[in-house]
Parts: sequence; C-alpha cells; structure tokens
Amino acid sequence: MGRDTIVSAAARRVRWRERIFGLARPLLPDGNARWNGGALIVLYHRVVAAHKPVRDPFAVTASAFDEQVAWLASHFDVMTVHDLVARIERRDATGLAAITFDDGYDCTIERALPVLKRYGVPATVFLDTARLNSGGSALRDADVRTLAESGIEIGSHTVTHPNLVEVDDVALTRELRLSRERLTALTGQPIDGFAHPFGRYDARVSQAVKDAGYEYACTCRQHRTNEPADDPYQLTRVEINDSDDQSRFLAKVRGRYAALYSAWYRINPATRAWLNN
Repeated sequence: MGRDTIVSAAARRVRWRERIFGLARPLLPDGNARWNGGALIVLYHRVVAAHKPVRDPFAVTASAFDEQVAWLASHFDVMTVHDLVARIERRDATGLAAITFDDGYDCTIERALPVLKRYGVPATVFLDTARLNSGGSALRDADVRTLAESGIEIGSHTVTHPNLVEVDDVALTRELRLSRERLTALTGQPIDGFAHPFGRYDARVSQAVKDAGYEYACTCRQHRTNEPADDPYQLTRVEINDSDDQSRFLAKVRGRYAALYSAWYRINPATRAWLNN
C-alpha cells in the first residue's frame, strides 16, 4: 500500500473520529485532575492561509493557529520537546507544554514560524527526510537550517514515512539511522527526538528507536498527558485538526476528550496496548 493511500485512509479515519467526538462533546464532563498533572504536547501538521477553505483534517488556518499559540503561551511554559522531557525526568511536569509539527511542509517556516516568534515560544519539527527538496509544499534544506537557527528543535520522522510496524528489521534500522544522519549533517546539531509516522509503533520499533540513539519518541496517543514516571519513548500528543475552533481546541488541551480517546483505542486491537502505558 502506497504512502498516499495510507495518508488518505488516515485522513478519512480522522475526519470521522473528529465528527463523532464533536457530537459527543456536550455529554463530556469538565475537568480531568490527572490530565492537569502531566505535561502537554500539541501536534500540528499544516498551517494554511487564513482565507483558504480547509478540507484537510491535518490542517489549521493561520488565524486559528495564532489564537491557539497565544493561549498556550499565556497558560503554559512552552518549550521544545527535548527540554520538556528533561523537565519531566526531574519530576517537574505541571504547567509545561510543547508545540510539534510532523512531516515538513513549507508552511512551517512561512506561516508557523512568524507566529511562534511573535509569542516568543519554540517548537519541535519532525521531518521525513525524503520529502526535503522534493518540490511543491516541501521544506528545503535551507529552510531546515533557518528553523534550527531560529531556536526550533529538529527531530526525525524517518526517511520515507512508512508504517514502521510493517517494515522488516533492515528497513527499520535504515529509516531511523539515515534520517538522523541527514538531519545532523544538515543542522550541525544533535538530533535527539523522533516521531512515529502515522503514530504506529510496537515494542520492536520502540527498541529500534532507542538503539538508533534517540532520547525520546512521540506517538499520536491522545488519552493522557506525560507524567514523570512515563516512558520517554511513548510520549503522548494532542492532535489539532481543521474542525477545532477555539472552544474545541480548549476542550482538547484541557483533557475533556481523554475518556473518548481511551474508548476509541480500546475498540481497535492495534491500539488497545496503548492503554497499558
């Protein structure tokens, strides 16, 4: 199955999930004490022009992103994921947040970076290196250097963005090693972080990430925040989508959907194990 097919299938799943969750929101209770005791990581993919109709569940408008970052900056100590993990390891997780981007679209530098600078907060960008310099909406090498020089943490998202659970050991090692080597050479900085493509991972993949020299890995689990005793190779992130107005954004980052995500994962055998961590 090709990458475009997998992405399209993922978009359909997300679109339906967000629609169902939106309908259920009035029935959800306010407040989540355990959620507030952990560190929050927010996941974005694309930021589109404010006037552009959004039909991609993995995109948010520039105006929505501005409003969301403003709120995060005023309510959390926002930092890179690398710094957030270091703070969590010191058993200091309350009031911390990180903003992340996956894939490596040029909107990260064109639309996201000016907003981040305006509010004085950093972010972490995870790149699949085969996308770089490929034209269209992809970042270029020079863009990655600019991001790194601007205080943005650069992390790996593999070379070709496969579902790592489905590749063999040789391909898994190559995806992890070559992407890290490329980004290290490109930025001149250590590449400590990794994000799983499609959020898919298992024990074999997690061990390979450790063996490749990464210090942490981000998933797409959304049912809890990150606590001091948690495995840094299974960090959770709250995904922000095109349907998230400010009210729904706040419900997400405050943990109002946590129970729904837990139930969602329990239904799917492929994600049921996520609830045990």
